[in-house]
Amino acid sequence: MRNKSGGCLWVVLALLVFIGGQGVSAENRLQQAWDALKNGSQVDVYFSPYDDCEKPYIDTIIKASSYVYVSCFGLTNPNITKALCDVSKKGIKVIVCTDRMMAGGKMALVREQELRSAGAEYIVKKKQVLEHNKMLFVMTKEGDQYAIIGSWNLSGNSQSQDNSMVVIKDKNITNKVRDAILRIYHRDK
Repeated sequence: MRNKSGGCLWVVLALLVFIGGQGVSAENRLQQAWDALKNGSQVDVYFSPYDDCEKPYIDTIIKASSYVYVSCFGLTNPNITKALCDVSKKGIKVIVCTDRMMAGGKMALVREQELRSAGAEYIVKKKQVLEHNKMLFVMTKEGDQYAIIGSWNLSGNSQSQDNSMVVIKDKNITNKVRDAILRIYHRDK
């Protein structure tokens, strides 16, 4: 499902409210959403099981030429892991932050080993608070930035569940996703 510019104000506004940060008024967030739409931002929305959420996730990862940051509850999806490994083997910095509750599972340990073997940095959260994000940030050689956020898990069976995800190409929003992931990374490494 693809929503662009004027048809997705509600999505951009919801994202800005969600990741807008403390001290930012609703009026300022609305202005940020409007500015993003005027500047040609791209927002694509997907809903599993009706839309294929795995493909846009992988397509976004393989666009990377500088770095890929991931913050997720757990990573057991073999195809997403392969895409992350492939870009890491090309010398692109890959950081995966995940929750300690999920990190001990059999498939999570397999995926962790695959990622580490490919040169990716794999951080298991040390804090007691649940790491329940599903966020991705990618920087391309053209300087484009993409982010994915939503409820779609990076697991092998999430496509069969009712989940959503939003792929965003807008530096104002993607910088906030990047910063959120890097805060988690620096706290837990």
